[in-house]
Amino acid sequence: MLAHYMMYSSQQGRNYTLGDEVPFEWSASKTLNLRNEIVKQLTLGAVGYAQWQTTDNSIDVSPSTSRGQAALSTLEHTHAQIYAAGPGIQALTEFGLFDLSYYEEFGAKATPSGRYLYFGVTLGGIPWRK
Repeated sequence: MLAHYMMYSSQQGRNYTLGDEVPFEWSASKTLNLRNEIVKQLTLGAVGYAQWQTTDNSIDVSPSTSRGQAALSTLEHTHAQIYAAGPGIQALTEFGLFDLSYYEEFGAKATPSGRYLYFGVTLGGIPWRK
């Protein structure tokens, strides 16, 4: 599991600042030790994440109508959230570590949702290689 806190700050040329967020990543897996020349370990399991906005958005605009002020207030006080889960596989080989994960997002509020495919590679030899 991994959790951290993301704080956003203003950006030059933008009249808004997003609220802070807490992303939480998780996985549950089983590692198999293989007696293979190339693939030494294979890890299979489920992966996922959740992300919650913890503070209000800040929008530096001054609407001239009450309807505009109400809309601005709604935008500033709306907090985004999203969840995702899917399968993941990792292979430790004599060439390095290969990681493939697929996430299906759901439960989105005030943010778009979709699908996310992640592929990571860490190249390098295994220390016990002869």
